Amino acid sequence: MNRHTALSVRMLLVTLITSAFTLVVVPASNTQSNSPPSADKPVEQTRKNIQVLQGLPDSQLFLAMNFVSDSLGVHCDYCRVKEADKWLWDRDDKKPKSVGRDMMRMVLELNKAKVRRSAGRDLLQLSSWQFASGTNCSASAARLC
Repeated sequence: MNRHTALSVRMLLVTLITSAFTLVVVPASNTQSNSPPSADKPVEQTRKNIQVLQGLPDSQLFLAMNFVSDSLGVHCDYCRVKEADKWLWDRDDKKPKSVGRDMMRMVLELNKAKVRRSAGRDLLQLSSWQFASGTNCSASAARLC
């Protein structure tokens, strides 16, 4: 498998993993409860340069990012910048970080479109594969690689 094919396969996996992530983590972060407000602020209020996962509780950010990196078989430094022993989380120097953001945005948009088309159906019946499958997803993933 050549390098470009391997990257294409990896980006398709990112799409599928991000679909599962957005179905589980993002909706949970937007739910309302009757409990008093917690000290767990949205991640965009506690960290710099958050562009996609806005609204996610800060306590879930590293769990979510570890889920994505473990699923892809990469380490944080695949997308993130580290100089000496210091992580520079807000830097956008590496292309995989922007590609990952694009993939997350794409999946979020596909999810929104699917939910709109599925109005009236029980959302629990919709699997992550239904959200991520189809020619739109594959074509978008190919364009990003």
